[in-house]
Amino acid sequence: MNIKDIGGEFALIKKITQQITDKSIITPIGDDCAVLQYNKDEYLLFTTDMLLEDIHFNFQWFTVEQIGKKAIEVNVSDILAKGGKPKYCVISLGLPENISVELVEELYKGIYKTAEKYNCSIVGGDTNKSEKLIINIAMLGTVKKEKLCLRSGAKTGDLLCLSGYIGSSAAALAILKNKKEQELAAELSRIKNYFTEPTAEIRGEEIAEFATAMIDISDGLASEVHHLCSMSCVGAIIYADKIPIFKEVIDIASSLGNNPLDYALYGGEDFALLFTIPKESLDNLNNIFVIGEIVDKEEEIIIIKDGKKERLENKGYDHFE
Repeated sequence: MNIKDIGGEFALIKKITQQITDKSIITPIGDDCAVLQYNKDEYLLFTTDMLLEDIHFNFQWFTVEQIGKKAIEVNVSDILAKGGKPKYCVISLGLPENISVELVEELYKGIYKTAEKYNCSIVGGDTNKSEKLIINIAMLGTVKKEKLCLRSGAKTGDLLCLSGYIGSSAAALAILKNKKEQELAAELSRIKNYFTEPTAEIRGEEIAEFATAMIDISDGLASEVHHLCSMSCVGAIIYADKIPIFKEVIDIASSLGNNPLDYALYGGEDFALLFTIPKESLDNLNNIFVIGEIVDKEEEIIIIKDGKKERLENKGYDHFE
């Protein structure tokens, strides 16, 4: 039996973490970060993400500095999704034996620059030999106890919201994979940075003040809605026409014979935040998009397209699919 046979990445995580118990852990494994007891005012946040050459990046589409930047941003996004602030990180690298010192220095240029942007100190790490470049970052952050926002707090009647436009990263990747850079040069120029230089949603702490649940959507909107609803024991109704998608993404999908909604729902690599808020809190936040509402669990997770209801497929980025 292999990982795909048991249902993929998230089924494996569930299987291997069932026996972990520790009273100092505030939230069960499966949220964006581990949340740990720290002091009387704050919790400690702990997250890690790994980037692999030819899986998460390559040297054809990314500059080396961009790869370093992305390695920090993906971890920061997890911290911000809990309403916290990044503080410290350690960096482990798997390096091919023929890699140049100059390339590693350029990689760290992106790492240092981005860590400094978030006032996150690099305090250690490890290096080893590997077939291809591997970057693993483990990051610590803190969150005020009253601002901690988990995936598990959504309530029936809450509004389901996004902090920004989505689908752009998947659209840029589709152009590059299909080698349409010349034909769709204008569209690519407007959205490419969402793929090559994604940035974490810095409003996480602000949103957490009003949100009942929150998650980043790096694996795609559909799978993250399922994660949030599963951990909150609720259902959801999503209105497809309310999902914020740039016109360029719609044009790209049309040119490539794809559905732009698929980029948003299943593409991943978007660093917006998905969150729920009570209706009475809506006026407290600006520049957000209401895409649906939370309903009872028995009503399941539904998306309405062109006036027709259908179950939202639980599909997103999975390393073992």
